[in-house]
Amino acid sequence: MNINIKEKLSNIRLFVFDLDGVLIHNEDDTEKLIETIAKYSREFKRRNLFLAVITARQKDELVEKLNEIENCYVAFGSIDKVSAAKLLFKKLNVDCENTFYVGDDILDIPLLNLCGLSAAPRTARREVKRVVDFILNGGNAEDIFIEILDYLDGKDEF
Repeated sequence: MNINIKEKLSNIRLFVFDLDGVLIHNEDDTEKLIETIAKYSREFKRRNLFLAVITARQKDELVEKLNEIENCYVAFGSIDKVSAAKLLFKKLNVDCENTFYVGDDILDIPLLNLCGLSAAPRTARREVKRVVDFILNGGNAEDIFIEILDYLDGKDEF
């Protein structure tokens, strides 16, 4: 494992995910996504870590259901993801250096650059892949969460 990434990961307290293009794709089942996020939100909480979702999407049924999940913090409705993240940092008393962000699109680049550790899914835009610390192999929410937890547990290499 890359020592620098491993060291950064050990300091992370908040794991933030873009919704569309990272955790959900057009054809995905939203009910399954909600179950998956709830499951891993519990696992993050068990580890004394926070899970959050930041999306430019407006409030809809999916956003409302995500808001109901314990230990899942949702910021929605703004293309300025840095401002949304700063509100989360304040609410959770976490610094940007202690935050890991996964994004896939151009709008995510400012927040990817701000956070202490960043990643993109393998399906991300080329411009995004150039600015992140590493690329995730998982193709859906479940795989992404498993991959991140494996990194946390030292089971996988970057």
